[in-house]
Amino acid sequence: MIRLPLNGKWTQTNTSDKFGSIARSKNINLDKEGYLKLSPRMVNLFDSSGDVANSSDSDFGIPVAFGKFTTGEMYIATTDEPFDLDFSETTKTIAEDSSSNNPNLNSQSHGVWWQNRFYESTDTAVSYNTSGTWTASAITGLTSGKRHAMAVFKNKNSLAVGDGNTVKLYDTTHALTVTLTLPSDFEVIGLAYNNYQLGIITRLGGDSAGQNTEAYFFTWNGASTEATTGVGMGSYTAHSITSYKSSFVVLDASGRLLYFNGGGFDKMAQF
Repeated sequence: MIRLPLNGKWTQTNTSDKFGSIARSKNINLDKEGYLKLSPRMVNLFDSSGDVANSSDSDFGIPVAFGKFTTGEMYIATTDEPFDLDFSETTKTIAEDSSSNNPNLNSQSHGVWWQNRFYESTDTAVSYNTSGTWTASAITGLTSGKRHAMAVFKNKNSLAVGDGNTVKLYDTTHALTVTLTLPSDFEVIGLAYNNYQLGIITRLGGDSAGQNTEAYFFTWNGASTEATTGVGMGSYTAHSITSYKSSFVVLDASGRLLYFNGGGFDKMAQF
């Protein structure tokens, strides 16, 4: 569908071929000057179904995190089991990690590379792999049924782990050093580090009835037990977060790509 200018008229100079302007379109792309192209197909921003197309193993769930192991080899945390990705000029293989003490992952799991190890969170704990050997439950006591997103707090060389309405910071010996506590109506679902602070995305939790109608985005300095800033998302949840420039970019449930400007959000795109 193409919509003509609001007055419904084309502009004509009588000196060349007819030309005009388009107010908006649902199925064409005008990003490249001088070209009229078909827009790319729409994609689903979130799909909870499994995907075994990349592996013959039925335990290959949705990939949630990747981490480099050696040159040509990576760890993959999925929503079911950990996998090894081995690739070179001649081979590309994905195989389930069936070694001793490998963690039993689920839809709440996450993974991150830290201390030359790949850490993966399970339902109530965090395990890590060093040179192919797993150390089970290096971090314990996490809340069952909550997503345990992780991020490295780089200037503190610490591991941040989401746990319900809290973010827990662990030092290199896996000792808990400080806990950020958010209001109980928010559940932490994603973390990212940038510019000496942690960006935290949430969804409305089980205690939110009658209190809030939107999830919040928080930042944290890693020292206080309270968040540094908190900004409403205008949506019941966010989907993902990543560091960008000196701040963060968040994708929310309504398909908006939002850049945090320090006091609010600037919309970068609408999917």
